[in-house]
Amino acid sequence: MAGQIERIRIFIRVAELGSFARASRDLGVSRSIVTRYVSELEDELGVQLLVRTTRKVSLTVAGQIYLDRTRSVVEELDRARELV
Repeated sequence: MAGQIERIRIFIRVAELGSFARASRDLGVSRSIVTRYVSELEDELGVQLLVRTTRKVSLTVAGQIYLDRTRSVVEELDRARELV
């Protein structure tokens, strides 16, 4: 099972690209991993973050709030890693 930060990173990429398939290609992981990690994150939070249709993925209100709050945190973690 992936760590929470990895699940959040994957959620952010799906939200940015609007697609599980595009996010999986961009991240170099299987679509099933992307789907599973986002589902695990939603289960952990107890809320649906994304609305999935056959044509696209869009954010729920909770998903938009979570994206807005977590994106900067992940960016800061990336910067910290680069600095050390």
